[in-house]
Amino acid sequence: MIRMGLMVIGLGVLLALGWQGTAHAQARTACTVVDVSGPSARMWADGTWTQLRPGAAAVRDAKIVTDAQTRARIVCEDGLAVTVGTSTEVNLESLTDIGGGRVMQIIEGVLGIFGAADTAAGMKVRTPLLIASVRSTRWTAEHSPSDGSAVFVRSGGVRVVGRDRVAVVLADGQGVTVTGQGETGEVKTWGEARIRKTMDALGFDWN
Repeated sequence: MIRMGLMVIGLGVLLALGWQGTAHAQARTACTVVDVSGPSARMWADGTWTQLRPGAAAVRDAKIVTDAQTRARIVCEDGLAVTVGTSTEVNLESLTDIGGGRVMQIIEGVLGIFGAADTAAGMKVRTPLLIASVRSTRWTAEHSPSDGSAVFVRSGGVRVVGRDRVAVVLADGQGVTVTGQGETGEVKTWGEARIRKTMDALGFDWN
């Protein structure tokens, strides 16, 4: 009877742990490429390069590369939308993870992100020079090996930490650049010409 009781208790503990593990599993959302504008964009997923086309699943850890004339748009089921600009290489990393775990990495080029405040909350975008923590509804991040990294906010707020560990918070209309040497510049209100350069690279409804 004692042995049977111990087996029952052990089974109960295992079931409880299993239930707890399920409850704490990372929630995910489906993200899909909805538009590709231009002659050439590729996606690396599951060990294979394929031509990027509308309808493709933007899976975890996928990489997207666009040429100088091509842009792509990704929309997730929870409403988050990501625009991949021209001449861009981005690792989607954990884009599909929700609940505060979303991260994307820009290797080169520009991204535009749009989503409700609760959708974007906790999201991070990394470049070789900075990390941007999102509390915004509409913003951009970009990186160039020659010009450094930059973040611009259309609306909302973004916290940026440069490689030099200097942290700044951007509000509507503001941007910041981190130089190739990793030095975080002053927060500035971007002029129309600077904004236009980024918006033209994104295209779609960013213009």
